[in-house]
Amino acid sequence: MRPTGGGPETRVFDDLALPDWGNWAVTGDGLYFVRRGGDGTTVAFHDFATGTNQTVASIPTIASPSLEVSPDGQQLLYARIEQSNSDLIAATLE
Repeated sequence: MRPTGGGPETRVFDDLALPDWGNWAVTGDGLYFVRRGGDGTTVAFHDFATGTNQTVASIPTIASPSLEVSPDGQQLLYARIEQSNSDLIAATLE
């Protein structure tokens, strides 16, 4: 984060996992981001006014990048992969 008038950068948080490079959303009051850990996947909110992080939702899984937040901060929208299949096919070479 950097002040709009210039100045030094400040790290907001350290725990954004590599797969979640696009799973964050900025609102007027703060920043929503995904946390993955031993307790599952959660969405946290970084409050710009206080500088604190708070868990706001637990979600089963999330595809990257897909996190969006409604303008009023009351709803989350994200993509979830329900099923993934693949087949192994044998082909004859001529």
